[in-house]
Amino acid sequence: SPCSEHLVTNSVPSDFQTNEIRKLILSVEAEISDLDAEIINVQRALDRLQQKRAGLADFVKSHCGVVSAIRRLPSELLAEIFSYSLAAREPFHSPEALSHVVGVCNRWRTIVLAFPLLWRHISLTMYSESPSHESGKLKQISLQLQRSAPAALSIGLDADTKQIYPFSIPLLDLLLTESRRWKSLYLRIRPPHHKHFTGVEFPILEKLSLV
Repeated sequence: SPCSEHLVTNSVPSDFQTNEIRKLILSVEAEISDLDAEIINVQRALDRLQQKRAGLADFVKSHCGVVSAIRRLPSELLAEIFSYSLAAREPFHSPEALSHVVGVCNRWRTIVLAFPLLWRHISLTMYSESPSHESGKLKQISLQLQRSAPAALSIGLDADTKQIYPFSIPLLDLLLTESRRWKSLYLRIRPPHHKHFTGVEFPILEKLSLV
């Protein structure tokens, strides 16, 4: 800087120095403007490159899925994997587990709907005091019984309550209509409710857990 001595003192520059400093300021401001314009151009170029890179990355990601190992697994093996996942949730697994699997892709949905064994785990808790809730549960269990046929069933039944509400009885009755398919039963129930099982046969029952 031609006026370095004035930068650290309060001395007054001469008229000549003042003119020179003003010219220098204008020159530097012009250079800054040029740099700003260049930065804008570089930023636009960078944005284009980043956009192109993102597109290429999406291409790679989507195409890697096409050649992934899980896509080449036979449907039978995938069904077996799904089955083990559900078995780990016994005896009172959430039916939403299958819903999550069904929602992944069309192939998984087709597999789940085509393999009755995946629907064999049915759980029922009879604590609700809401008729509308039990109505929805009735439809769900009815659907599971249809989709699981003719596979043997694994049943989890929790009626450890003083009173089984009247609107819950159809749920139990519906399950009992398929008692011939019950292979495993986890039962948590109070003695007063044993009457609901009177006269019911379980010809293939192999495992019974009473709590």
